[in-house]
Amino acid sequence: MRTRLASNGVAGDTSGEIVTSHLAAAGVVHSPVGERPAKTPFAFILSDSTGNRQWFSYVAGARRALQQVRPAELDGAPLIYIDCYQDLIDPAVQALRIARDNGQVVFLNLGDSLPSAELAHEVASGPVEIIQVSLAEYRSDQAEDVARDVQARLSADTVIVTLGRKGAVAVRGDVSVRTAAYPIDLRHSHGAGAAFSAGYLYGFTRRHDLTVRLQFASALAALRCTAQAGWELFSVAQVEAFMLKTPNGRSSSA
Repeated sequence: MRTRLASNGVAGDTSGEIVTSHLAAAGVVHSPVGERPAKTPFAFILSDSTGNRQWFSYVAGARRALQQVRPAELDGAPLIYIDCYQDLIDPAVQALRIARDNGQVVFLNLGDSLPSAELAHEVASGPVEIIQVSLAEYRSDQAEDVARDVQARLSADTVIVTLGRKGAVAVRGDVSVRTAAYPIDLRHSHGAGAAFSAGYLYGFTRRHDLTVRLQFASALAALRCTAQAGWELFSVAQVEAFMLKTPNGRSSSA
């Protein structure tokens, strides 16, 4: 599947050149939104092997640029993945409206932000196929209840709740599936949620059943947590080999 990224633009500085070259190497077409910035927006992230994270961001103009997304940037894609974090709610809602008008399948990633009233109102005009939200590990026993609540409020076909080292839970219709996390030597956890989303979408586009989607997504997220830098790529064969070598063996459905 070809991938196109509609995001804020990058400058002609070193950071921008690094981003552009890595996207090109991964076969991702970048469609910058808004005017080209004078300096590439960035986040400086501190992360350790226990899962702690802190970041400092330079995102001047990035949110404003994202609000300029137009239908042309999303045209032709059968599936749209939208980061719908609370501080990106306005451009996310705009992208959701465009996808709705185009009849595209929508995957909303809410991060650790439960649905706001604004988002619930917008989604009420039609169902969303997939929603992902993350919960703190200590709330793992509440995961299915949270998933059911989001499913009901947003009329979502499938809701996934990621739980870090506690694995993940997904509900679709009356079915619920839970999968454990793969045991790894954790280097950091930054980007694990996005890697999980990518792994789930791989299974979704190939019509794998819900359990297989979750297991593949969990494996890719685990591998992401072993990466030293932020640009490592993992092939399907690598993920499947990791799953065979490191079976988590703890998936269940109800």
